[in-house]
Amino acid sequence: LLSPNYNALFDRFLISFSPEGKIMKSDLVDWADLKKLDIQKGVVLEKLKPKHYQFLESHQELMENKKAK
Repeated sequence: LLSPNYNALFDRFLISFSPEGKIMKSDLVDWADLKKLDIQKGVVLEKLKPKHYQFLESHQELMENKKAK
């Protein structure tokens, strides 16, 4: 489970996570702004399983498409 700040940004496709669990951000937001929300650049999700990878890949694609608009 994600904390409320992480969850809200994830739901808005402003952050995502790599298959290794490393946080990724959209080009629409800066790390300085994320830091104000206590979103840390070096965050790594633990306990990801292979079944999560396809979902995260789809989420990253949607994040990329949002910035292209």
